[in-house]
Amino acid sequence: MNDTSALGQELLEQLRDGVRKSQEQIRKGQDTATDAFRTLTHTAQALRPPMPAPRFTAAGIPGLARLPRPEELAASAQLLAYQLMAFQVKIADQFVQAAVPLFEQSARRAAARGSWGLGPRKR
Repeated sequence: MNDTSALGQELLEQLRDGVRKSQEQIRKGQDTATDAFRTLTHTAQALRPPMPAPRFTAAGIPGLARLPRPEELAASAQLLAYQLMAFQVKIADQFVQAAVPLFEQSARRAAARGSWGLGPRKR
C-alpha cells in the first residue's frame, strides 16, 4: 500500500511540476508578445509623420458663426427644463382639482351605503 501511495504522490508531484512549467512557458510567451507589440507601437509612432493640430475658425466652416455658443445652449436647455417642470406642476394641480369632487362623491355614496367597499353591498 505504501508503494502505491508513494507512486501516487510521485505522479502527482510530476503532474504539478508539468503544470507549473507550462504556466511559466505561457507567461513567457505572453511577455514576449507584449514586448513585441510595445516595440511595434513605438516604431510606428516614430515613423509616423507629425500632423498639425486642426484649426477651426468661423470663416473656415460655413454656418459656424450662426450657431449658438455653448453658454447659450446651456441657458436654453435650463429654461426648457424649468418650463417643463412648471407645466408638470400645473397638470398635477388640475388633476387634483378634477379628482377631489370624484373622491368626495365616492365618499358620500359609501357613507350612504354604510360601507367603504370592503364588505358586501347593502341594497
